[in-house]
Amino acid sequence: MKYLIYSVIFFTTALLVACETDDGRSFNNETQKGTIIVSVNNALQADIFLDYKKTGLKTTTDILNGIPVGRHVVHVMLAGHKSAPDSMVVDLDSAGTETIEFTLTPVPSGNLCVTTNPGWAMVSLNQVQLGYSDPGGLFTYNGLPAGTYNLRIQKNGFNETSRSITISGGAQTNISETLSPSGRIALIEHFSNTSCNPCPPYDAVIEKVMLDYGVSKVMSIGYHTSYPSKYDPMYLEADTANLNRYDYYKAGSAYLVLPTIYLNGSEVPRELVTFEDSLRSRMALALQTSASVMLDIRPAPRLLIDSLAGTVALRGISAVSGNVKLRMAIIERSVDFSQPPGTNGLKHFFDVLRGFYGDPDGIPINLAAGEEQSLAYAISKKPSWGSDICLVAFLQNDDTGVVLQSAWSVYP
Repeated sequence: MKYLIYSVIFFTTALLVACETDDGRSFNNETQKGTIIVSVNNALQADIFLDYKKTGLKTTTDILNGIPVGRHVVHVMLAGHKSAPDSMVVDLDSAGTETIEFTLTPVPSGNLCVTTNPGWAMVSLNQVQLGYSDPGGLFTYNGLPAGTYNLRIQKNGFNETSRSITISGGAQTNISETLSPSGRIALIEHFSNTSCNPCPPYDAVIEKVMLDYGVSKVMSIGYHTSYPSKYDPMYLEADTANLNRYDYYKAGSAYLVLPTIYLNGSEVPRELVTFEDSLRSRMALALQTSASVMLDIRPAPRLLIDSLAGTVALRGISAVSGNVKLRMAIIERSVDFSQPPGTNGLKHFFDVLRGFYGDPDGIPINLAAGEEQSLAYAISKKPSWGSDICLVAFLQNDDTGVVLQSAWSVYP
């Protein structure tokens, strides 16, 4: 068995661009960001969770800086203590500072021991993502307040599971879950621009379909082109990366008509009245197709809110050969502006491309059946990005354009 490790550190610097639109209107291409100060009684050091994800930060010593303006959910957790309230919703409506306070009270508590097959699975309680099981499948969390919880287990390439569990004071709850492979994962790639007036209804359909299928079945990447407006802030933030994928799919044509949508490398017909039905029917067929490779993103423990690291693991189910490339795209799950940055009225954008990790033209991959390879990644986030950054890895045959498999670190 061959085991290959590629490790390249991705360093970036901030790029701030002040622009005018084609009609002379000025705008700031950055989303507004604010600060959330989280405190608890008695100066206790509790773990801070932002939007159900562990930040790696603690109360009394850390604050949440650079948080995009908008609505956010904050939790705090400390072993042996119950939080009141359970969570708090924070509306950052300007680039300022919001201060919130929780009360932590000692309560009867128990321990949770979860065994997952396979390992590297995300364990969540009541949507709060506690962490991953280890390579052998073991996950433990001690000091959970006694009570009933919804336990969810998720992993790239496998169907998620969900069940109700009870934690009893002074006892350990043991759970074992075997996950079933979900097969081929769908990748939607969509090209648009902030001044593409026909684009908004297509974006709405794509987001709706993705929500219906869930993160274990489908992922997406939103590319922004330099037209109709060359001042699209999401194009300017990652112009080289966006142009790389634009040129890939243009394939000798004069240009791509916006919006243009691809599912697993095949273009989806653009007729709006039938677009949702067409996308859903193609999704159903794509998810029924057998996968030739397992692709798994295994994040390292998240120590800093402004960085991501881990490995992309590949295993051949059948032989993978030819002109096949692995690409690793950095996306921001949600980008929101206080004012529309273009003429189509949209202020909300999802799964926005922020760059590629490593070579945007891809890394050649050849796998024998049963062979494994592993590629390391380490990403330092740019100050202009928001907090919801993740990695999308996809394997594509560059001779046919077909995307063979996808995975993403949508879990922290």
